[in-house]
Order: sequence, then C-alpha cells, then structure tokens
Amino acid sequence: MLTDDQLRSVSGLFLHCGMTGSRFIECAQLDLIGETAVLANASGKRMPLNRQPLLRRAISADGQRIGAITDAVIDERTFAIRALELSRGYLDDLTGGRECIRQFTVHKHGDVVVGQSEGGKLT
Repeated sequence: MLTDDQLRSVSGLFLHCGMTGSRFIECAQLDLIGETAVLANASGKRMPLNRQPLLRRAISADGQRIGAITDAVIDERTFAIRALELSRGYLDDLTGGRECIRQFTVHKHGDVVVGQSEGGKLT
C-alpha cells in the first residue's frame, strides 16, 4: 500500500504477482477492494518502493514505544485511511488482538504518535 506522508490516503497498492514480480496499481485502476481480494482493470506496472512502507513504529504522546502499525482500514470508495491497526507485540496479539487507532499523527521521521486507542479490536 502506498500512502501519503501523513497516512491519510492511499494512492495505490503494491501486489505480489508470483513469477512476474510485484506490481503497483493506482487507485484509479482499482474496481473493488475486499478483505482478501482486489479487482483491478489494469495489470499495473513495475515500480520500486521509494517511500516508507506502512509498517511503522507506534509511540505514545510522551515518546514511549508502544508497538507497531501493521495495517490500515481504508474507505473502498475514497481510499481515505479511516483507522490504523496497532500491534503491541506477539503475546498481546494472541491474547487480546490488535487495536484500532483512529486518532494519530505522523512525525517527520515516520513514527506514528497514537492519540488514544479505542480499545476496539479489528475484525
């Protein structure tokens, strides 16, 4: 997933296409995004990932590391990022699941400052 610097919108997806390698498909070429599949009207193009990936360090407002951003919940029509998925570690993921974060900011170094966890689990 290729996002803007502030993690507010998606401009396209990187898809692994087996023997043909990874391809980038712009949002304008996407017809449908589901939980497990993507429907596109073009094959995309090869493109190097020259931006920071979505996987980023999550820190609290006082600067303490609290986990990692592992995924995003996006609006299928507007490609706006509605929430981020926060993992606090393997054990917490297994025992309580990952958290849904809607309030966040992004530092210039790429760290995500988590405002307040909703405590809700992503389903």
